[in-house]
Amino acid sequence: MKEFNDQSKLDGSLVLDILLDADGLVALMNSKHVNHEKAIQARKILLSRGTTWYISRYVVSEVATILSMRVSHKAAVRFLDDLKHSSEVHVIDTNDDLEEETQKIFLEQVSKNISYVDCHNVALIRRYKLDGIFSFDEHYRKNGVVLVT
Repeated sequence: MKEFNDQSKLDGSLVLDILLDADGLVALMNSKHVNHEKAIQARKILLSRGTTWYISRYVVSEVATILSMRVSHKAAVRFLDDLKHSSEVHVIDTNDDLEEETQKIFLEQVSKNISYVDCHNVALIRRYKLDGIFSFDEHYRKNGVVLVT
């Protein structure tokens, strides 16, 4: 995993590779979300640094479902359409090796509050040496992942 302690990354001179998580995206897209303003500010800072964005198929599914249930079906459809036509977000597919690593990480957890999808995100960050995750879920820190929100 890339070390986030690299001062050049912190001062914005290098591009960050960031994985998108459902809670960060939902906060960004739902104006009533408690972390909406924080998400907007974090996104603005990250965009100014030329961040490269990644998202897993699992998170795409989560975001579409949450938006449909909590905001509107129209919001979910708009999210999927925007993602389909985006050249800025790279969708990562899973494979057998990633699933095996995800299961290993899931089995290591002691908290009941970390989902299988969150463990898959940890596996992706480790595998692809991403710099951090756009999320407000604190359990990522316990798994050595940097929150960039």
